Amino acid sequence: MIRSVPCSMRFTGRPRPIPDGDSTRCSTRSAAETCCSARGWRCAPTTAHRASTRPPWPRSRSTESTGSCTEHFSGGIVGVGHADHVRVVQPDGSQIVTGVERIVGSVDGRSGSFVLTCYGFGQRPGSAQGYRTVLPGSGTGELAGLRGRGAFTVRLEPDGTWRAEDTFTHWFDP
Repeated sequence: MIRSVPCSMRFTGRPRPIPDGDSTRCSTRSAAETCCSARGWRCAPTTAHRASTRPPWPRSRSTESTGSCTEHFSGGIVGVGHADHVRVVQPDGSQIVTGVERIVGSVDGRSGSFVLTCYGFGQRPGSAQGYRTVLPGSGTGELAGLRGRGAFTVRLEPDGTWRAEDTFTHWFDP
């Protein structure tokens, strides 16, 4: 069975190169759908989170930064994820980000762990959109055979909070 999971998330905290927040709101389009949301998203650029920025590349003046964060999920996905990201920001503020997140928890009541890959891009500071995919074969325990993909958008609100909207569709191999 394939399940589509729409989500809406809100992260509070002051704007930083990598968001820092702890408040989440999650809503679904119908009672039959389950929401997966990240709560307690903490990605502050500190050594505790292994974040670093490299000097601008000589010709393009782009900067590259790496960072890791921990996310707490509730809804359709329940558990804790650890994400590592690489971000490249152009002088005009446009950016790309790619990453890997390892999640330990449950999906629709099935327990185990799995890996998500992500790719995102933004045309200006304060907003981004992208895609997430379950790494095939990464599911363990009752999540063996988990497959899925989704899309996300995230933007910085005028009040300084980050708001993300996600859709996630998942299924299990036979």
